[in-house]
Amino acid sequence: MMGMALQAQSGPAAEHPTKDPVRFSVIGQMGALIGKNESAPSFQAIAGARYRTWFLGLGAGLDLYKFRGAPVFVDVRKSFVVQPGSVFQPFIYADGGIHYSWPSSHDKKDGAHTNFTNDVYMDAGLGCYIMMKPRHALLLSAGYSMKKVQYKIDGYSFLDPTPTYSPHVYDYTLNRISIKLGWQL
Repeated sequence: MMGMALQAQSGPAAEHPTKDPVRFSVIGQMGALIGKNESAPSFQAIAGARYRTWFLGLGAGLDLYKFRGAPVFVDVRKSFVVQPGSVFQPFIYADGGIHYSWPSSHDKKDGAHTNFTNDVYMDAGLGCYIMMKPRHALLLSAGYSMKKVQYKIDGYSFLDPTPTYSPHVYDYTLNRISIKLGWQL
């Protein structure tokens, strides 16, 4: 009976307390967005909390693909520990939020009055943490990224005898491959 009590106290639960701390973590990433007819750089900063194999954070970035913008998003990551102490740890991620349009002078058409709207942003894929030292990792990832952009150019139609206001609306759903390199603290 005494042996069973000692054995119960010396098991994994007794050696490792059940409290896993939630740790603050920051990720900085840069990458390339590759689409059908062009490619462009992207930059992101994400701050959040890491708990066991999960990460949840808020991020913001600079997206220069087709129309300049600043995505603001929620980032969720799940890592898969192949072996404890392994240098390589695969992960999956998903980002979702709003793409805030930030048109450059090139994006505005010939000085016409142009209105850009804010719309949907998402990015999902897989990657690998390369552990450098405790709580520091190099990140490599690849995924699918999408942003929607709508802009309206004010204009008039002169086809009728009386000119009428007729805005031209352009909707874009921009699908891209996202390849990123980053650092996590």
